[in-house]
Amino acid sequence: MFDVIIIGAGPAGASAARILMKDKKVLLLDEYYRIGGRLIGQLYEENNGSIWNGYEKAETLSDDLHHPHLTVKLSTSVTDIQHFKEYYRINTTKGNFESKYLIVCTGAQELTPALPGATLPGVMTVGAAQVLTNVQRVAPGNKGAIVGVNVLSSAILSELHMANIEIKSMSIPYHNKINTEEAKPLSVFNSMLNVSHMAPNIFIKLGTKLLKAIPKIQPLAFKFLPRKGIKIFDTPVYFKKAVTSINGKEKVESITLKNVDKHGNIISNKEEIVPVDFVCLSGGLTPLAELLGLLNVSFIYIESLGGYIPLHNDVMETEVNNLYVAGNITGIEGAKVAMKQGEIAAYQILGSFEKVKETKNSLATERKQATIQFHNNINKGRESIQNYWELSLHKNR
Repeated sequence: MFDVIIIGAGPAGASAARILMKDKKVLLLDEYYRIGGRLIGQLYEENNGSIWNGYEKAETLSDDLHHPHLTVKLSTSVTDIQHFKEYYRINTTKGNFESKYLIVCTGAQELTPALPGATLPGVMTVGAAQVLTNVQRVAPGNKGAIVGVNVLSSAILSELHMANIEIKSMSIPYHNKINTEEAKPLSVFNSMLNVSHMAPNIFIKLGTKLLKAIPKIQPLAFKFLPRKGIKIFDTPVYFKKAVTSINGKEKVESITLKNVDKHGNIISNKEEIVPVDFVCLSGGLTPLAELLGLLNVSFIYIESLGGYIPLHNDVMETEVNNLYVAGNITGIEGAKVAMKQGEIAAYQILGSFEKVKETKNSLATERKQATIQFHNNINKGRESIQNYWELSLHKNR
């Protein structure tokens, strides 16, 4: 019997384990073969000019996770969770385990746009390209294209550029019944202002900073965007051209681009064929919360946090007794935020309330200074969750 079981050894779960293992008997589970989760492939420049190397951070976390109280089981999938009055039973591919407390840190999953040719060899998610490049040190191909213009794909464009991998274009997918918001050029353009500070050109940085400060002029600015795209890291980023298909017989050979209006509708049959040998798909991230469906957890849809979020309070507790959540399962943010959330959950379980307060303040600072924000109105989204929590408490009294 363990005191605490943590599902997910990414930044949130590993950070929680590092604190808890000193005083509690802890089991850390992850289906991947190494500790770090999405940290492993991250590599980007921060606001102060330093390089955030997620691989190194993951190695540091892994090196710290050695203690007689800690058991780590990697390459282990959770198949079922049962909640009894005083404990949880976790069924896995490597046995069944029980604990008083449970922290779920399963992170996020990638969404992908639907396109003809998306099943061809050479098509992958941007996250897969990130891991191949930054972790496995294998180029995904000689020249590629990114389909999906968002914060995640922009960050990985930067990483591929640093690895000297040629990306011929980054563009939205064409608008259809499945591709919705990610195929609306004006919406995509507005959302991309969250990563304007990453632009390699000072004029783009200043211009987009002004647009973010004055939202009313954003539609006008979009109108004057060149159809030939804006070059970032020598890659044209298209807001007025969409990918309509990925082409090839036995593997990826090219993509087809067509002109679209501000709503993403195709306005011309004129095609542009771009030769490439790999394609990265990106529809953003959404919380990976399926395991919580096995428990009596309420979910709230919060668009600014990336989708359906398990109801929780500001110390990461859910409505279910002794069940905590941390990291991207609570909303899509950066790894530093996830690490702080994991620490808060750990300190709350330990009853170290001064540490909880201190870490909450640190989390607020980190959120304010975050280099990458995946969605607009993160703080409003967090306030909404807290309001729902208060309402839930009121109803249950």
